[in-house]
Amino acid sequence: MKFIKLNGRHNLYHRGFRYAFRFDNYRDDRHKVEDVVRQTERLGYGSHTFYGKPRNTGESRPYYVGFYQEETAMIVKLKGF
Repeated sequence: MKFIKLNGRHNLYHRGFRYAFRFDNYRDDRHKVEDVVRQTERLGYGSHTFYGKPRNTGESRPYYVGFYQEETAMIVKLKGF
C-alpha cells in the first residue's frame, strides 16, 4: 500500500478525489482500508475505487482507493494498515 497525491492523469482526480492509496497486488487488507475510508469520509460503495492499467504485460492491475482529506490517511495508518 502506498499513499499518493492524485493529479490530472489519474481517473479518481477527475471525480474530485485528491489523495489515494495504491495497492500493487491483490491483498486482503485493501478491503479493510476501503471500509475505513468509506466510514471516515461517508462515501458509497465503489464510488471511490478504481483499477488502473498494469505497467508491464503480465503484472497485476493496481487498485486505487481515493479520498478527499489527507487526515483520512493518518486514521488508516493509526489503525495499523
